[in-house]
Amino acid sequence: LRHNRIYRGKSDGIYIWDNGLGVIEDNDIFGNVHGIEVEKNSNPILQRNMIHDNKQFGVRIQDSGRGILEANEILYVFSWPDLISVSFGYRVPVASMSPGLS
Repeated sequence: LRHNRIYRGKSDGIYIWDNGLGVIEDNDIFGNVHGIEVEKNSNPILQRNMIHDNKQFGVRIQDSGRGILEANEILYVFSWPDLISVSFGYRVPVASMSPGLS
């Protein structure tokens, strides 16, 4: 999924589940509940996305979800203090993020 504007959805901008794979890159994702949600053994590559102004998490990974996050800009979340949520016990490599985010 490349070069899209994904915005103002009633739930997740992008929802990846049930062993989902793929590359999500160079998208502008905003105004959703979660920018991207990954779960149920899915393992996508998220790179160079602008994820901003969503209502809860920029990226939410849970329920055995995995993934690689590389060179994404994840900014301002309306009602939650965390930009990325990962369920306990799972390792998700974050190769790089924008300066000032950790």
